[in-house]
Amino acid sequence: MITLILIVACMIALSKCLWLYYASIRIKTESPDCVLFPESFEPLVKVSLIVPAWNDAGVLERCLNALVREMRTVKMQSELIVIAGGEDASYERALGWKARQADSLDVTVLAQSAHGKNRALNDGVVNAHGQILVLVDADTEVLPGWLPALIEPLVRGQAAATTGCFCPFHKTSVSTVFVIEQYLAQVVGRRGNLFGGGTIALTQEIWSRIGGFPNDVTVGVDWDLTQRVHRRGYVTKFVPSASVMTEIAESWWEFWRAEVRWRRGWWALQRTLKARMMALYTAVTSALMCCSLVLLIGALIGPRDLRYLLALAALTILIWCLGPYIVRIVLYWRHTRTALTKQDVAAYLLAAYVSSLALIAGIFTPGQLAPHFKGQRTRDVA
Repeated sequence: MITLILIVACMIALSKCLWLYYASIRIKTESPDCVLFPESFEPLVKVSLIVPAWNDAGVLERCLNALVREMRTVKMQSELIVIAGGEDASYERALGWKARQADSLDVTVLAQSAHGKNRALNDGVVNAHGQILVLVDADTEVLPGWLPALIEPLVRGQAAATTGCFCPFHKTSVSTVFVIEQYLAQVVGRRGNLFGGGTIALTQEIWSRIGGFPNDVTVGVDWDLTQRVHRRGYVTKFVPSASVMTEIAESWWEFWRAEVRWRRGWWALQRTLKARMMALYTAVTSALMCCSLVLLIGALIGPRDLRYLLALAALTILIWCLGPYIVRIVLYWRHTRTALTKQDVAAYLLAAYVSSLALIAGIFTPGQLAPHFKGQRTRDVA
């Protein structure tokens, strides 16, 4: 009887994976328009580039130099606002960088207090004069053509907020996990998530309508912004041509640290009943993935008369929990025709387990949420 139940459960899990694949290949490719500005607004646009930097002295000038190159290339009114602070003299480094720039550049450097990224962003917006706000992570280097591509949907009234495409400075199997997830979420899934891209553009009007950036949100800032914009009924858009290079976890230790912190913050941000129920489902799925490892070990070294049932139970859980990730790999290949190495595929599936363990760890360590965190820093370019 137990065997029959497990076989039926296994078939249901397989059906779930097939449904996910079918639903993904039929998903709509266009989002509804959200008209905020007429096309005639374009010549009047002023853009405020806002860069919060905390303990980013080693990478800050690389980011600012790239932004200045873009400001000089694009014929558009623009200003650059840097909010810097930390124990590594990031603020002093920003002031020194500003002193070496031409007087024609509109650059403002503000001191950042130790109250988190959102507080720094709010300070930057208060001092901004542009109709469009562009938020740039200090460990990001924008590529040529990034700015006009990123803000075009805003100017043309096609979106309320946009984000671009990121590439890691160094490609490893771990950083490839983020590249795959970005493509699947943004290009295949058409989610329009604002997090992970290194840069975000939104209008000053939208910033006012959503109430600015909550100072109490210190982790998952981009994710929280996405949810608040969507709850207002506005459209967000992913712009593949707005490309940047950014720092991404390259080792499993860096991946683990970043995931635990992000998952901890994500769990704390589930404030509505619907969001909490979805978060609970994710937590249960993560716990099941962890249990599947125990079942697999039991199938290998447990009592002989139970090994078959333990193996079948582990297989059922793996298909249910890990099957969607296999479907995503197939979808990624189907859309990009990019051949992934065995190491990349193994890393992607392993990342699913690491993320599940990170969520469990984050749930049971809610008090360890710091306002600032410096993750991977593969190199200093100062």
